[in-house]
Amino acid sequence: MPIFPIFLEKIVNNERKIVSLHSFCYLLSTMNEKNITQQRARIVALLKQRHIVEAFVVLEQLLAELGDWTLRETFEQHRNTYRALLQYAINGIDDPQRNRIYNSLLLALYSLTDAVAEALLTRYSSRLPYAEKRRIVPSLAWLDGLKNAADDAQYDAAEVQLFESVWLSECWSEQVAQSVAKGFASEVMRHRTKCVLMSAVTLSALRMYDARKLTFLLQCVTHPEVEVRMRAVVGVLLLCAAYDDRILLDDALLAHIDALCDNPQFVGDTKLAFLSLVRTTETESVAERIRSEIIPDMMRLSPKIKSRLENEALRDDAADDRNPDWQQLLDEAGITDKLQELNELQMEGADIYAATFANLKSFPFFGKVINWLLPFDSAHGAVTAVTGTSSGLFAKLLSAPQLCDSDKYSFCLCWSMLPETQRRMMLDGVVAESEQMKEMLAEATPIHPELSAQSATTRYVQNLYRFYTLHPHRADFENPLSATVAFYASPLFSRLFRQTVVCQQIAEFYFAKNLYAEAAIQFETLVAAAGADAALLQKSGYCYQRLDMYDKALAKYRLADTCLPDNLWTLRRMAWCHRRLAQPAEALAVYRRYDRLRPDDFNVILQMGHCLVQLQRYKEAVEVYFRADNLQPDAPACLRAVAWCYLLDGQFDKSIYQYRKVTQQRPIAADWLNLAHACYLADYSGEAVAAYASARKAYGSAEAFRVAFDNDRQTLEELGAQADKIAILREYLELSALDL
Repeated sequence: MPIFPIFLEKIVNNERKIVSLHSFCYLLSTMNEKNITQQRARIVALLKQRHIVEAFVVLEQLLAELGDWTLRETFEQHRNTYRALLQYAINGIDDPQRNRIYNSLLLALYSLTDAVAEALLTRYSSRLPYAEKRRIVPSLAWLDGLKNAADDAQYDAAEVQLFESVWLSECWSEQVAQSVAKGFASEVMRHRTKCVLMSAVTLSALRMYDARKLTFLLQCVTHPEVEVRMRAVVGVLLLCAAYDDRILLDDALLAHIDALCDNPQFVGDTKLAFLSLVRTTETESVAERIRSEIIPDMMRLSPKIKSRLENEALRDDAADDRNPDWQQLLDEAGITDKLQELNELQMEGADIYAATFANLKSFPFFGKVINWLLPFDSAHGAVTAVTGTSSGLFAKLLSAPQLCDSDKYSFCLCWSMLPETQRRMMLDGVVAESEQMKEMLAEATPIHPELSAQSATTRYVQNLYRFYTLHPHRADFENPLSATVAFYASPLFSRLFRQTVVCQQIAEFYFAKNLYAEAAIQFETLVAAAGADAALLQKSGYCYQRLDMYDKALAKYRLADTCLPDNLWTLRRMAWCHRRLAQPAEALAVYRRYDRLRPDDFNVILQMGHCLVQLQRYKEAVEVYFRADNLQPDAPACLRAVAWCYLLDGQFDKSIYQYRKVTQQRPIAADWLNLAHACYLADYSGEAVAAYASARKAYGSAEAFRVAFDNDRQTLEELGAQADKIAILREYLELSALDL
């Protein structure tokens, strides 16, 4: 970053702003968690904007409250360094190291801000992480605990100590980082504990950024154990999304990331992880569909199913285990299609069990943060305490791909509360579905080896989703999943996902999930890289169209039309955008191009007529509408359009004839109102009054009718009716309604 603009942030003659900042910070005299959080956010925002002098002012207030002279001394060193940088720059002294020093200073100020805020929050905050920090002193004692564990119970306790010590730790020293890496490489650390360590490091760095923790995760993204590897990848993405500004200042981290981006496995893993994180945006909508559509339909159908079951119980047909009539009931109710759609979503990685298990997270087991992120282990004490064994049927849950780890533990913990019949039914159902999914995965994995990584990633992301949305103290944590969804806009995103094929897959995923703003940016990048590509331009235009950005959409469609002339899909969307931009002449020209290529498209012919109406070329419009009528005789849309044209053209008798035909089919309220207008203008007062009465009834309320009538008053005047007579008509209609 060039240093010269820095001194332009008004360090000179900035006394008034600094005084106002001092006034703004008076709230810190009554220090509390909210003030600390606000001031840290204020400093971070100032550093991102490179307003460093103002950041110093706010940070000094926090330091005054903390009273830590070691951090105060560090603060003074940074301020002196920045003062010297500015002085050299303003004096025109050339310093080849200036940008490197500047970036290092920014990183140091971020870290100092974190350290000061962390110390104050540990002192004042009631949020769960800081309450735990006051209770637990992080240490490396867990290393010996894992080594010396005599049984599973002792090992479980050491694992909890590991998680809490790492999760609640502040920035690692080089020595601590080496000790953690050594413990991770130790043979005494089980697979489950390695996964726990990945989660603890991620949560710790999300609370307080630490480049060494991110480096540790980056070192683990090539681990041979797929579940460990994918947890590390997810952690890296969450931290990149949360701290992209800092990472972009760190040359060592960027070099590490760039080197990994040459590794095809890492490229594929980051794509899978990112798509899984983005997929969390649809979890609530899937849950809502289950709650509002499928479950009510099943409830409505249950009496019929019960009746069929009772009838079948009277039959003695042991071979006929499954009555096809039951499936017919599901088909007729439309439930089969919905369940099939949910099944397809599940195979894609959608979280369809979030709502099902949401109410099973109140067990004391979930009082510890670690247990929300713990890989499922049938030998874990929490499982064996309920089941009495670590083997048997429950061991099958370990490999059930459709349930995340958190839900597997919920399943086990609610086991003892269920009657025996429900236990067997519930377990058999899960195991049966598990076997089906494992068979499908087994068949697909040789062809698509990334599926095992996708399955591990999906389960872990679902664990995270439950933790951040269902934990009793979820308000005490900032949900990083939402920040990851917006990561596409960061320069670091482009650095991580630099391969065109990966970018296109991400763009297509956004597009398929109707995330049009995100997809538009990705398609823009792809168009810039690939040049003129009709398909990319079409999709880019469609994204902008769905965002109601019709100018941009039209520009993309025009480029697509240049690359692939006379494409019917493109032409129709171009015309639609012209119409939305109130450009009927341009829309008509495009529709006519379409019409020459496909002259029998009923809807396009109607649209041509609508454009002519907007241009007040009513006679031409009628001719076009009659073309449409030849394709679909007496179609209400066509009859209605012809009648309206005749009305606007002053041919009231013809309009009445057409509206009478419309009202004999399935009229809408406007049809009755327009028929009434035509009759009134043609001096057929009796029929006009009757039609107005029908219109009032069709609108459903007197107020809706009044609004519609008043909206048409100007049109009636333009067609020759006098304003005073229209007012009399309105009053008469009101009186007639009262008489009724």
